[in-house]
Amino acid sequence: MNNPTLNEAASAEPILRVKNVKTHFKSGVGANKLVVKAVDGVSFDVFRGEIFGLVGESGCGKTTLGRTIIRLYEPTDGSVEFLGQEVSAGYESDHEAIREAKKILKTESDPEKKRQASELIRKSRKEIARKKQLNKKRNTEVMNKMQMIFQDPIASLDPRMTVKEIIAEGLRIAGVKKEEEIIRKVNDVLETVGLVPEHSNRYPHEFSGGQRQRIGIARALIINPEFLIADEPISALDVSIQAQVINLLNELRHKLGISILFVAHDLSVIKYISDRVGVMYFGNMVELAPADKLFANPLHPYTRSLLSAVPLPDPNYERRRKRVRYKPDTTVDYVADPQKFQEIEPGHFVLANEAEMKKYRKILGQNV
Repeated sequence: MNNPTLNEAASAEPILRVKNVKTHFKSGVGANKLVVKAVDGVSFDVFRGEIFGLVGESGCGKTTLGRTIIRLYEPTDGSVEFLGQEVSAGYESDHEAIREAKKILKTESDPEKKRQASELIRKSRKEIARKKQLNKKRNTEVMNKMQMIFQDPIASLDPRMTVKEIIAEGLRIAGVKKEEEIIRKVNDVLETVGLVPEHSNRYPHEFSGGQRQRIGIARALIINPEFLIADEPISALDVSIQAQVINLLNELRHKLGISILFVAHDLSVIKYISDRVGVMYFGNMVELAPADKLFANPLHPYTRSLLSAVPLPDPNYERRRKRVRYKPDTTVDYVADPQKFQEIEPGHFVLANEAEMKKYRKILGQNV
């Protein structure tokens, strides 16, 4: 579903800018230390009023990326900019620069190169200190404009709190103290998501799964955010309820002008709701394009594999449908010809080296 204002928005400043974000988790000590690269260098923008779909198989890093954006996790490297301000940053690359500069100081005899290495160490240490300070501070005014809808509507709601207390918590943290105002805003947002004010005095266990997810959406909307991260908000719901929640999010986008990062593994849902789609595989963004273009001309083999798995309610098609299995090519020397996330046509990006780019250009009918 295309947003008619997307082309206008694309020329404007993005509401969210993710720059080469890495989120790594470490466990163990010494020789037994294990590093899990959950997100390993992802970059993309989200524009005002659009729904950006993020798709990939379970374990590819979608949820970790969403949690890093909203600062539930700290990035290992890269940065996140929201509403034109840097809100979090990692500093692995700065540490790497310091290590390389120290090697130069030990092995190099040229005074000028030693001076440059010393200057690089000084600048990198200063940058690390700046980023650590940035990550410690939380710009509440800016971050309040970003909210998250969690995947599990049961686990994400406190069973000991009433619906009113759950939704109003954000208002109280934001400094709203008048009880009349809190009640009015809670009732208004309940009606916005398709519930009624009488539900405010009940507890989460008294609701169905779809109703609980609406409560989660209401909690996210209560402080008037400009950007929502919807982390697989329908995966735990029945199919009929899924359609209701998807339509609700689409209505909120048009009614309130909210931008949404919609995380899912269901390509049928992504195709319906998204303006642009990013495909993730093992912590990397492998392809990004407008939804219609991605589904019409998928380039990366992993994207084609995902699309081949989408069933259609057509028995004749299903009898002929062939599943394409994705197997990374282990014969390609990516050291000599490294992959880069690059634009192959306007708005269409793919992770590829130069040899692969030539192949993809032929698929698109471009002159090589």
